[in-house]
Amino acid sequence: MKRFSLLLATFFTLGCGGGSGSDGPVPLDQVGSKFATVTCAKIFECCTPAEIMEEYGFFGGGFTDEQDCVAKFAPFITQELQDETQAAIDAGKLTYNADKAGECLSLAESASCAEYNSDGPNVCDQITTGLVAADAECSDDEECASGYCEGDGDQSAGLCKTMPGVGDTCPDFECSNGNYCEFGSPSICAAQKADGQPCGSDEECINSCENDMCGVSTSCDGL
Repeated sequence: MKRFSLLLATFFTLGCGGGSGSDGPVPLDQVGSKFATVTCAKIFECCTPAEIMEEYGFFGGGFTDEQDCVAKFAPFITQELQDETQAAIDAGKLTYNADKAGECLSLAESASCAEYNSDGPNVCDQITTGLVAADAECSDDEECASGYCEGDGDQSAGLCKTMPGVGDTCPDFECSNGNYCEFGSPSICAAQKADGQPCGSDEECINSCENDMCGVSTSCDGL
């Protein structure tokens, strides 16, 4: 799984935007504090108290205010992004682009609550660059030049492969952009569904899955 992409997807669709502290490049050792600050500012700008509890209740019972949010988020982001990314850099498996990180956070800060419910900007996928070649061992998608590490897990390494596309099997339940993994024997990548189509999860939809139908999410829309 992608370290940055997974977290950025979470923070952009559930809490990235508005806040402070993302002017210019963001050194890796500041990622935890800056991403947490930006994330938490947008959460409290766009989400109602009920939505905060629903989306973030697993984080120690939710957040009482922005300060509490930052205090809980920063250590998590530091470990998941900062520390693990540094280890991969030290191993020569990827590079980190502080300028792209700064651009990503600046765009997040200026995002409206409507944009808050959309995918993050492409620049957020350019924060790291994988250096591991095809069929070489990897432990994370981001280490691969292809962006996909097949078979990686908490206790096992995988191999860098081409990301599955429409019609390809998806053993790790990952597919290329615009597609989702349709469960089956075997599971196959299919194109994401347009608004108005039936669904069982957000992954199936171009936007999100609301009441078993693809459509635009109204959660944390600032209204």
